[in-house]
Amino acid sequence: MKLNEITESLAIARQNKHTEIRERYEWDTHQGEIMCMFADDANGIDIKRAKYNDLKKGDRVVMLGIPGISNHTRTGVIMENKRGGITRMVKIDEENGYFGDIGSVYIDEIVAHINDNGEYIILSPTDTEKKNMAKTRNLADKLFGEA
Repeated sequence: MKLNEITESLAIARQNKHTEIRERYEWDTHQGEIMCMFADDANGIDIKRAKYNDLKKGDRVVMLGIPGISNHTRTGVIMENKRGGITRMVKIDEENGYFGDIGSVYIDEIVAHINDNGEYIILSPTDTEKKNMAKTRNLADKLFGEA
């Protein structure tokens, strides 16, 4: 096989995998797109990434769902330009069983940012944010039991 045939074959395989993932998550478009990105990452394909500190007021974000309320991801808009720390103020969209509200969200619940072009960008913490989130989650587990 020639290099361009191999490249084309890999692109078709990737497209087929994305179609399979999107069909599996047809009930939640955001989760489907994020899972496609994680599949690409696992296969060594570069994906768009940013740090939580890169979020700014007005950015659209996708957050983990809350079991017991809805299995769907939550979406919302960042309401502040805060940097550092382990929470962000988010206006939650009223959809998928979630009440539209404004409140603090732990950064590890925010999975992705959706830019103005509709592209998903996976978010990750700094080393300090990882350490602080681990402390917070460990304390919550001690106080309330593991989730």
